[in-house]
Amino acid sequence: MAVYGKRKKQIQQLMRAKGVDAMLIAGAENYYYITGDYRRQARMLFYKDADPTIIVFQPEVEQVRASTWVNDVRGWNNIDRKSVV
Repeated sequence: MAVYGKRKKQIQQLMRAKGVDAMLIAGAENYYYITGDYRRQARMLFYKDADPTIIVFQPEVEQVRASTWVNDVRGWNNIDRKSVV
C-alpha cells in the first residue's frame, strides 16, 4: 500500500501549501483514489498534519479497517440515530 502513503503525503503537502487545515472527502472516486477501497457512502476527514478518519456505516467498519491503510475508521448507525463512535 505504499502508493497510498505517497498519495497521502502529496495531498498533505498541497494542503499545507494552500493553507488548508482539513477537508472532507465525499466523492466515491476521490475516496477510492486515496484508499483503494470503494464505498458509495464513505466519508473521509483528511487533515494536513494528522492521519485521516474514515466514517462508514457501522456494519462496514471491520471490512474497511481490513481493506485500507487508515487506522481511524468509525461507524455510523443511522437506524437509531446514534452518533459516530
